[in-house]
Amino acid sequence: MKATSLFPIATLCAAALLASCGNDITESAAAASLPPVQGAELDLPIVPKEPDPKPVRDADTVPASDAGTTEDESETNEPETTDESTQDGEAAVEPAELPVDEDGVVTVSFLDLMLDDEIKEDLLDALIYPDDYSDEEREFPDEIKTLDSKQISITGYMIPVLWDETKVTEFMLVGDLLACCFGGAPEPDEWLNCVCVDGYKAEYYPFVPVVVTGKFKIDGIEDDAGYAAGAYHMAVDSVEKEL
Repeated sequence: MKATSLFPIATLCAAALLASCGNDITESAAAASLPPVQGAELDLPIVPKEPDPKPVRDADTVPASDAGTTEDESETNEPETTDESTQDGEAAVEPAELPVDEDGVVTVSFLDLMLDDEIKEDLLDALIYPDDYSDEEREFPDEIKTLDSKQISITGYMIPVLWDETKVTEFMLVGDLLACCFGGAPEPDEWLNCVCVDGYKAEYYPFVPVVVTGKFKIDGIEDDAGYAAGAYHMAVDSVEKEL
């Protein structure tokens, strides 16, 4: 047995021995250990003086750091939950309001027309083969669907398709000219098929961004192999060089 373990056992034995000797020994030992009280008679037993009770501080004087937190305080100290944090999931899916000018034309960017990769293939294929998909599977996101048949304005680059002498009557509008011309064909949701209407013929602005205004339409564009090559159309009213 280690020496350090003997001390607690010896202490317990001594305490048991003192207890077996009765109260007289305990009182005598206690009295002997106390100093004499001035003015007390010698034949009277010396009663140990009880310590003064610890003063209780008034609640008003207790520093805030020492005071316990009450139930009301614990409730008020909890971080407030705002509507934005409690409805974070809903806020994440709510479409942002797009700017609308005084004529009711909605300003749109190509980022606003991008589809989620997880649903893009089936959604675009459903435009070509609607009978193979349910109504829910053919449903475009609300932020894009609400633009259908509305007047929009979008900035991009022209790729002429049909000419009338020096004017353009049909063209592709893409968001990134370099990616389209040098990186392969654009994704179906990265371009618009633009057709000039009401006798309008557009000036061709090569390699510079233009602002195209017209009626937006969601409709599938099928390539020669039967795959969805596009999804967006515009009946163009005007084409202007971006300032």
